[in-house]
Amino acid sequence: MKRWRRMQCLLFSVFFMFISGCDLMMAEDDLLHNKYLDAVPLCAPGSSYVGTWTTNMVGGLLSIRINPDGTGKYCKNHMNGTGQKVNSKIYKLPTGDLFLINEVGTRYKIDSFSKTEIKTTAYGEKYKFIPGVHSLNCKDFLG
Repeated sequence: MKRWRRMQCLLFSVFFMFISGCDLMMAEDDLLHNKYLDAVPLCAPGSSYVGTWTTNMVGGLLSIRINPDGTGKYCKNHMNGTGQKVNSKIYKLPTGDLFLINEVGTRYKIDSFSKTEIKTTAYGEKYKFIPGVHSLNCKDFLG
């Protein structure tokens, strides 16, 4: 019985490392092969994702502003007062999948959206954005 448990733990560890490794490779690929300039903004003036949204991230907050023309702003605010302030876009793949991409190349797949939340996935992590700006360091940048 103990041997089987050890085997299960080993298999789980290997599986977890493989999944984490894939997410890390995807992030590295997105940054090295930045597709920001190739992404055509999705113009959607009446979409419920247009507006300013914020989510919690490790070490701080991430706020985005999405304009009706599909362009936007991306402000990652760290708890130490530093931040990353770059442009972003919403774009659509031929498969119908929606993504948010910033100038650095970081991409968030938009899983679902409504007037009250945007649910995204980025490199194995799930994020739920809520309406409004909650970071003072980002408020001026986002407008």
